[in-house]
Amino acid sequence: MMDADTTHPSLAYLGLPMERLQVATCEHCGGFSTIYMELDQQGEPVWSRFNQKPDYLPNWDDEDSNVAVEEIKLTLSSEPHSPYYAATWTLTQQDSQIGGYPSWVQDADYPHCPCCAQRMRFIGQLDWADFDKYGEGIFYMFICTEDRMTATLYQQS
Repeated sequence: MMDADTTHPSLAYLGLPMERLQVATCEHCGGFSTIYMELDQQGEPVWSRFNQKPDYLPNWDDEDSNVAVEEIKLTLSSEPHSPYYAATWTLTQQDSQIGGYPSWVQDADYPHCPCCAQRMRFIGQLDWADFDKYGEGIFYMFICTEDRMTATLYQQS
């Protein structure tokens, strides 16, 4: 979902001790539950032992998991918006952003770190329509810098 240089001013507020921040999720599972990834020393995500597949999820065959995904890149703006930009009531939720506050499609749902139980910090959000012509909904990205854990969750109307 995200691969960014942590020295970019948009990410400075996180104070990360790594050069790159990568956030990954599972497109299939992410619509059903929070997905956790553990960051290694280089900031690369590894599937977390805290993820549990819900019983109600279908089994996807290997053909579904090997479909090539088109790489689409969004760029960070050189001009920052107000931290409240996406939370302004007159705007729609359909905005990808780094930092600020989430523009929740449904109710606020800040995940807690499965290691320390502290509420995780908001990194940003990605509008699925930026990646899929018929996409709808928002993926939200969070981090616990202490435990080097990211979380993603998805909401749609």
